[in-house]
Amino acid sequence: MKSICSGILLVLVLSFAACKTKTEEKKQNTPTVTESYDGSMISIDDATKKGFATLSGNGRGTFRRIEVVIQNNTAKEMRLQAGGGLFFSNPNSDAQSLLTIEEIGEITINAHGQYKKEFPTVCTNVRLHIPGTESNWPGAINPDGSIDNILSVYSKNKDLIRLYLERKNPEKFKTETDQQMFLQVLVWAYAGGQYKEILDMLAKDVYGNDIDRAKQWLDGVYEEAVTIGSFIKNKDL
Repeated sequence: MKSICSGILLVLVLSFAACKTKTEEKKQNTPTVTESYDGSMISIDDATKKGFATLSGNGRGTFRRIEVVIQNNTAKEMRLQAGGGLFFSNPNSDAQSLLTIEEIGEITINAHGQYKKEFPTVCTNVRLHIPGTESNWPGAINPDGSIDNILSVYSKNKDLIRLYLERKNPEKFKTETDQQMFLQVLVWAYAGGQYKEILDMLAKDVYGNDIDRAKQWLDGVYEEAVTIGSFIKNKDL
């Protein structure tokens, strides 16, 4: 009987310890709000730094888009402004992290509510695996200034670049999807990605492992990406 009572006591102690650990983990994962939100318009950068909001992302099994999630941690309706260039760090270190290329704009999030929406993205490392569908990628304002530079220059000169590309090869730049794919190739080339690496990645993620179709689209496009990337690096655009 004594051994049975001891066993029951041990189970209770272990259960209490497990509950305590979970509670402590929950406390650690709860953002610290350092001051009171006054309900005014606030940037995503300030909101996350002050703990008013939490930025995260959910993978979609591709480098071309991600679901952006913004959690309002306050008891007030939040008026928030967010641009593009939000960086989401893939929890899988072997797979690509992503950068949004469209601004969110001004949004309103209910008290303790969430904002969720998918946005187009680019990745910065063609040598890593295609993202999976993991949830809760940590989000932040993009820390990589060099990629910010190329996105900024591309955005400012988008119409000029599109016109140039359409005149050179109208069949490959006739849709928004084609233009987004070109921006991705431009970012990869700018970051040092080689033709074969980019070809393999496009074949896997865009063309259903059809290397011939991927090559048909990439041929010619890669050289244009290298040229424009070189212009941007040399501040010619």
